[in-house]
Amino acid sequence: MAGEGQVRVFSSRDLREMDRLAASEFGMPTLLLMEHAAMAVARIVKEGCDSLKSQRILFVCGPGNNGGDGYAAARLLLDQGVRAHVVMAGGEPREGTDAWTNLQMARSFGVPVHGMSDRHVKELFEQADLVVDCVFGTGLSRGPEGEPLAAIERMNAARDRGAFVFAVDVPSGMDADLGLPLGACVRANVTISLTGSKVGYVSEAASSAYTGWVLATPIGMPAALMARYGQVVTLPAGPKAATKRRAAVIKKKATARRPRK
Repeated sequence: MAGEGQVRVFSSRDLREMDRLAASEFGMPTLLLMEHAAMAVARIVKEGCDSLKSQRILFVCGPGNNGGDGYAAARLLLDQGVRAHVVMAGGEPREGTDAWTNLQMARSFGVPVHGMSDRHVKELFEQADLVVDCVFGTGLSRGPEGEPLAAIERMNAARDRGAFVFAVDVPSGMDADLGLPLGACVRANVTISLTGSKVGYVSEAASSAYTGWVLATPIGMPAALMARYGQVVTLPAGPKAATKRRAAVIKKKATARRPRK
């Protein structure tokens, strides 16, 4: 167990094994873990919406599990009366995957889903006050190309003009084990780090230029399983180690970026 001033951090390999064992040893379907992740993301994004006093939200989803988290979170938000648009970067998920299932559910609920080539997508990026990066997760091993690259560039342009950017789990384009970009990389205000923090976020100080504030966010992974993986590290003194309430962090950052009337 991590003590005061300490945190348990996980590598990409740790997280893959934990997902596998959560299903095989604890009977937790991967779709359930994705739903838990989406619930956490939706809750945090809703807090951001309330602070911004805006519902101009854009999810940008890749074809893998990270995108599945985004489709599910957009669906959950819609059920709470918050209508977010979704842009697919890299096409639809493979049929039969958890991400594909959540895309179908999102569409059935009425979430507006767009391809990167749709004519209104440029306006969605330009008008969004809150952007949620769900393109790549911990599995990325090379620099982004094609539609994902274009999506990363547009998300960064949105941040440059004042939009608030959340990254789900990992800023797209980053190697989470190294804490460094593999090419173009999202520059987030806040990274919602699912299950716990990643090795690279602690070992590489330069990672904060891309992650912003890191919010280690539980998704219901069994505690007994988490204790078998990862490593406990002592955080250095300073703002990166400061503990803040999630809502306070989001409110402080979002207030400075409230949309113009």
